[in-house]
Amino acid sequence: METTVSLVQMLDARERRVQHQQELLAQYHKPLICFTMNICGPIKDSPLIRRGFARGRQLLRQQFLRAKLTPLYQDAVREVTGCEAFYVLDADPLEPGTAVQRDVPVSFDPRHRQYGYRSARELWQTMPDSPEKTEHDPFREL
Repeated sequence: METTVSLVQMLDARERRVQHQQELLAQYHKPLICFTMNICGPIKDSPLIRRGFARGRQLLRQQFLRAKLTPLYQDAVREVTGCEAFYVLDADPLEPGTAVQRDVPVSFDPRHRQYGYRSARELWQTMPDSPEKTEHDPFREL
């Protein structure tokens, strides 16, 4: 069943996700990947969205294998606000091929934003165009 999601629900989900990310980083002290989908409109969960999310997770796991990265922890959450997956990887965050980025929110105060650092490693995956036709119209609500 497709449920309409409010802005407050989305903001609460984001806060829970940030809290979970901080807990995982504090527990493992290893690189963390949080995979979500940016879905426009008020409906964030449907069979088609779940199928796309599952495909994204499959592609991520393929990239982990290709890069010889082993997840120490993995978890997936399905809420009305959307699907989320978390992966803590058994890797050195400062290994060759990673770059330090200053984009981890530490303070959300609009007058004084603060950001911490994280290391990032880019893995690219090309996806073939999908020839399938669906009833989903992301612009229907506009």
